[in-house]
Amino acid sequence: FHENGKKEKLDHRTVSKIDYGSVWGTGVFYYKIQEGYSGVMLIELIKGGAINLYGVYMHQTSFDGVSSGGNILYFLGRENEDTLTNFERPQQYGQAWFETYAKEFFADCDPVLEKIESKEFRRLDLPEIAAYYNSTCGN
Repeated sequence: FHENGKKEKLDHRTVSKIDYGSVWGTGVFYYKIQEGYSGVMLIELIKGGAINLYGVYMHQTSFDGVSSGGNILYFLGRENEDTLTNFERPQQYGQAWFETYAKEFFADCDPVLEKIESKEFRRLDLPEIAAYYNSTCGN
């Protein structure tokens, strides 16, 4: 609702972020574009820095409607950029696919590249990779 009590329609063209708070928790959500797609998504910032870590919770339900848990799908984006990269492609793409795109994304940070090449960092280590990048190469 607007200050005058009237409803106001908002979207990604008028709002860049949403600060959320409730009894279940708080978070900051941003409108971002996933690389390779034209649509806009609202996604939570998990950890900020030169490389920002974003995540969306993917809830999974079985055929009989019973919850089978879920996981967080991570995205990385550079500070002050609207486009995010998803390195967590389905399993069939594997580690080789991740290494190819990660080497391009992290080309400005030799310490991260070394850990990717030595397989110390793998495709599911995005929170650790982002933190390491920000502590060693983030300016």
